[in-house]
Amino acid sequence: MNYAYKTYTAYDDPVNLTGQEGKGGTPFFIGVDSSAGSVNIVLPTQNPAYIPVGFVYIIKDISGTAATNNISVTAPIAIDATTTITLVSNYASVKLFAREGTPPEVWNVI
Repeated sequence: MNYAYKTYTAYDDPVNLTGQEGKGGTPFFIGVDSSAGSVNIVLPTQNPAYIPVGFVYIIKDISGTAATNNISVTAPIAIDATTTITLVSNYASVKLFAREGTPPEVWNVI
């Protein structure tokens, strides 16, 4: 499987994803280097033009510093039963799946 890939650092904070990353349905891998400070990744509201149901974001601490400089993933819509997930372990990752639900757009951790 092919993945689109982008690396972000504390200098990019906050990282506001637009939904363009999912254009075409290719899973998107986000490598986060938090060695210079905490990083907040903001997921987009699911936009069917760019993020189809079934689209996957993979967010990974690539610097091994999330225990010191946390990586937060927030969403304007639900991520399971919350709106924020925080990576607090070195080299931690989270995989998020876009699905229809109530509310109409929901991110699920898989």
